[in-house]
Amino acid sequence: MIIHRMSTRPLTAALFATLLAGCGTPGSDPGGTTGGNPTESATPPVGTQVHVGGALTMREVTSDGWAIYSDNATLTLHAVPIAGGAPQDIVALGNDFAVSNWGKVVFAWSHKSAAGVGALTVWTAASGAHTLSQASLAPWVAASTDGSHILYLDKVDAAGQTGDLVTAGGDGSSPKVLLTALDGLQNDGCRALMGFAGTYALAGHCDAGAKQVTISSFAMPSWTRADLATNAADNWSTDPAGTLLLTATSAGTIVVPLAGGAATTIDPTGGTGVLVDNGKSAIYGTSANALRRSPVSAPSPTTLVASGVGGLYAVSPDEKSVMFYKDLDPVHLVSDMYLTSAATAGAPMTLSATQTAGVFGDPFTADASHALYSTEVDPMLQTSTLNTLALSTQTSKVVAHDVSVVWAATGAKIVFSDHYAFSGSRGHADVRTFDTSKGGDPTLIVNQADSEIFLSPAHDQIIYTWSLEDSARAGLYVAPIP
Repeated sequence: MIIHRMSTRPLTAALFATLLAGCGTPGSDPGGTTGGNPTESATPPVGTQVHVGGALTMREVTSDGWAIYSDNATLTLHAVPIAGGAPQDIVALGNDFAVSNWGKVVFAWSHKSAAGVGALTVWTAASGAHTLSQASLAPWVAASTDGSHILYLDKVDAAGQTGDLVTAGGDGSSPKVLLTALDGLQNDGCRALMGFAGTYALAGHCDAGAKQVTISSFAMPSWTRADLATNAADNWSTDPAGTLLLTATSAGTIVVPLAGGAATTIDPTGGTGVLVDNGKSAIYGTSANALRRSPVSAPSPTTLVASGVGGLYAVSPDEKSVMFYKDLDPVHLVSDMYLTSAATAGAPMTLSATQTAGVFGDPFTADASHALYSTEVDPMLQTSTLNTLALSTQTSKVVAHDVSVVWAATGAKIVFSDHYAFSGSRGHADVRTFDTSKGGDPTLIVNQADSEIFLSPAHDQIIYTWSLEDSARAGLYVAPIP
């Protein structure tokens, strides 16, 4: 079974971060238009302007409150505190680049080749920017929660197939090679998935000729290696305490201590999944496309859905509901969509019977009261109809049409962008908020902002750029969520 967590499009991973890639487009956006309504003058932006002027593109917001953005004219990456303050330069990106954010740590690949290989720079607010490698493969990196340790690939060949696994401090200091000559980095089953859990670094890797990964842990600070699973799925889940890893091998669904040792088979017919209930239980798929749940310490599988499960979108924050699909369009990355209990067997609820649905942003509100999902997806325009489902009553509501992304704010509130329009060299969209617990109509926050919007670490502010005019009003803004 495939596990999907959506950002703006599917991303298969077990330890998740955010990756944004781009091809630079020098020049600024023409002013004097609101995109979807060019006869009207531009509605002024709202909130606090933390960076003045320029045609900018938001890339990410770090967990310690820095907005990461690129300048479209100079193709450089910058950071500015959302609370206000002086910006910092990170790196010149070039025309092909990638940016990945893990908590406090930002990774940027500049002048990336068609194979995904480029020079890698790491940045934190505490230490600034540091060059890590002249030949690293995007997007394979990881950072610990506190930003003190990182993992990345170095000395990657031009084809992006072989390279070394390296660890370093969050500022790039004291680099140490953990593994050499990783192979098949562009091949399914051998991609260098990385992560941190507790006091361990984790990496999937293939030796020359291997078709499936070995998953290894490295105990910090000694970096002692323990091979946890061989010929494994390139996908895993860990418990919050950082003591267990769940994955799948020919033995089925297994859990193994991160320190190394004997694996416990949860289900011999099982595949990959996620650990829930603080690591005490696993939810996973099977070879017969069933969805099951089992305790970890004394395995006893319960079938939640008997057949037809193709992949898992998400488990709700309260771990009571599971959103999944049966069939996924591999080209347009849209699917059908269903909701079922995460604890007991029962008939799934159909959210979309056709392959026209998806999750573009967050799949549930922060308080787990509502599911968030898109239908009538237009893969070309990258817009859809935003729906909410009250999980207590299973009552659905169409919130808006022509929506490009939705984020869970605090409690039952959501923030989304709609009325997407392409003007000049930029996409623009209205930004709205909606309290799913109260109903009524969404509230407009800002009209025709640049289409990339993010939330603050506390999820109580939106961060966006505005470029409808080539004036002092253009720039980066932070606005409270009503």
